Amino acid sequence: NKLSPGYVVINDISKLQVNSDEANDYVKQMMDFANSRDVKKVIRIIGRGDSKKYFNGMSIFANYDVIEVESMLKAEEFLVENNL
Repeated sequence: NKLSPGYVVINDISKLQVNSDEANDYVKQMMDFANSRDVKKVIRIIGRGDSKKYFNGMSIFANYDVIEVESMLKAEEFLVENNL
């Protein structure tokens, strides 16, 4: 509750098993958190594979921008390139 509205969250979901109850619950909780805290962007580290298509579909319920990257390095590069 101490962060100002409009901040950026990096969320590493690369280890979640696609289409599992655990993944669904975790992503829903994260989306609810971000929606309730005025997050500006969520950078999702999704790794490689099927997770991009799956988690991208869930993004339609987000009240913030979702950026998907393959690694923490790519997330950090995005922050630097966009002055965030």
